[in-house]
Amino acid sequence: MSRPSSKHPPPHRPEVHRRKDDGDAFFPDPSGGRAKIADDLAEALAESDNPSVYTLKQVQNLLTGGVALLVFFGFYSFADRKRRIFRWVAGSVHGGLHLALCFTLGWAAGRATEHWGLAFGQPPQLLAAAALIAAGGFVLGTTLFGFYLLVSSWVGRHGNESFSSIAAEDWKHFLRLQIGTDGLLTIFPIGLRKVPRAWKATASNDPSQPRLEPDGPSLDPELIETPISVSP
Repeated sequence: MSRPSSKHPPPHRPEVHRRKDDGDAFFPDPSGGRAKIADDLAEALAESDNPSVYTLKQVQNLLTGGVALLVFFGFYSFADRKRRIFRWVAGSVHGGLHLALCFTLGWAAGRATEHWGLAFGQPPQLLAAAALIAAGGFVLGTTLFGFYLLVSSWVGRHGNESFSSIAAEDWKHFLRLQIGTDGLLTIFPIGLRKVPRAWKATASNDPSQPRLEPDGPSLDPELIETPISVSP
């Protein structure tokens, strides 16, 4: 069996083209990517040599971290404390969602002002970004908070906060206390399904009588539960 002649051309191998750009982490271009890294390092070193710039950046980092912790633990502490597991889970999720919303609004405001051609860090850009964040927080933040109250009411938590957020004028109640001659305290829970919308002054000058009365249909009070007696 004869050996192949050395005159035969070597087997063809496809040429591999390697990218050499600034963002290629596998094949960095010495004239591009490394130069950019060197420039960033030199800028960082220059800032560290400037005490005012370095201090300002550290203060900004501390403020950002402080606001993030305040947002998270603020909403975490709002969670109902009657059940510890509910507070751990619901409070953490609620605080985390609001924190994520803050960062998302900040990022979106920065992109929007950049699209408008405002120089980053300058007063016009900061004012525009602050206005966008405030508007977004007013709409999305309140919506997220309302959704939290809605879900919490499904599991029997935050009933008082959920009802008060409706801002209903009707369905009010109060307590009427009676102390007997024997010292027995009786508490009457009284409720009103509908309250007056207008009032007028009474004709009586008796100081023991009310000074105002409904200007329309009379009140229709009712006991919302059995009276409670407390012995002396």
